[in-house]
Amino acid sequence: MDKRQLYVCGDSFSECAFLDNHYDCWVYQLAQELDNKVLNDSLGGGSNYRTVRKTIETTIAVHNTISTAIVVWTDPTRYEIPGDEDDNGYIRCFHNTAQEHYLVNNWLDQIQLLERYFSMLPMEYYFVNAFHSTEKYTADRSTKKYTADAISTGIITDKIKRLNHSRWLLPIDTHMHEWAELNGGLLADGHLNIEANRNFTEYALEVIYSRRQFHIW
Repeated sequence: MDKRQLYVCGDSFSECAFLDNHYDCWVYQLAQELDNKVLNDSLGGGSNYRTVRKTIETTIAVHNTISTAIVVWTDPTRYEIPGDEDDNGYIRCFHNTAQEHYLVNNWLDQIQLLERYFSMLPMEYYFVNAFHSTEKYTADRSTKKYTADAISTGIITDKIKRLNHSRWLLPIDTHMHEWAELNGGLLADGHLNIEANRNFTEYALEVIYSRRQFHIW
């Protein structure tokens, strides 16, 4: 069999089209370090709904060739509807953010769904946020702006606690954009620059190797 594959699905932060040479992107650098080929289902502007859909579709079909899967979560305001435009019949759309806490609850359900799904394969997998995190949804409302009521806040907090935090490359309350600002820098469009991609590769590799000491896949 050929080298096993690193499967990645997410938005532009893992699609790698923001760099002139996609081999400068952390996805391809990490695959090289892991001695894997890349199977990349990411799409710039894609939603978490798309990420879940594509991840399940692809990994069901070829899970026996995948060594490691990385899911890159995006802004929960994005969604998709069936249509005749891009991405095989799905149209990219955006929710109104007036009741954003509902969208965050849906997103946390999507994370739990993939946790359960991957546990049944079984497969080594990791999650990471692109430019959106849970930080503001569990913040102290006396010090930070927050529109959800106390009940919604409690539901979100409880769901976050139940997640398997050992499966996250970065903590769930932060994201790659924030991390890169302190570890290499960003391009003018807000994506990781070449140095930040290289640094994130080294960081992710260290996390993966350390987690493998405590898990059997």
